[in-house]
Amino acid sequence: MELQEITMSKAEARRRLDQYRAGLRRKADAEWSAAGEAYRQLANGHPLVDLDRVFQRAPVDERGRPRLAIARADRPQVHFQWERGETRAVFNASARSWHPAPGLAVTVGLGVTPKLGENQYRLEGWSLVPMVPPSAGAHALASHHVLWEVEEWANSILRATPDRDPYLLRHLRGTLWVVVASWDLTDIERAVMDGRRLA
Repeated sequence: MELQEITMSKAEARRRLDQYRAGLRRKADAEWSAAGEAYRQLANGHPLVDLDRVFQRAPVDERGRPRLAIARADRPQVHFQWERGETRAVFNASARSWHPAPGLAVTVGLGVTPKLGENQYRLEGWSLVPMVPPSAGAHALASHHVLWEVEEWANSILRATPDRDPYLLRHLRGTLWVVVASWDLTDIERAVMDGRRLA
């Protein structure tokens, strides 16, 4: 998957970070703090992504569902829900399908409304959340999310199959996320994940 990353030279990011640090000594501001953190991440070599833009540029399947998904990294499966007339969709990693527990749903702006049949009220689908291998680094999975390309959305909770090339993200602010790691799942890791359908 090609991810549209926000990048900058480390030197330029450090210069801008220094400007924000100096400014924050005079004026405490949440937006300045977030911008400073974004430049710190760029200075440390971590690209950023604007999640709404990533999803707005994503290819879609034959039903109009994006071929991407996002969910908290410690969850086994995600439920995609896009309601009639809405430009925002929900990726719900809660065990409760319609009422996600706090912190287990990510809402993304798709920029358009779903194309639905006359008696359809939503587009939905299920996908397994890719496992995070040791090669991605030691991270607290409950505070990170996985973004991945969905090869095929399942139409029911028990039919999801594992996909391949995920990214590990950490939310920064608004639609801005830090890319922490990326990897390709091996056939062994996909086979292990496939066992979730039997649990």
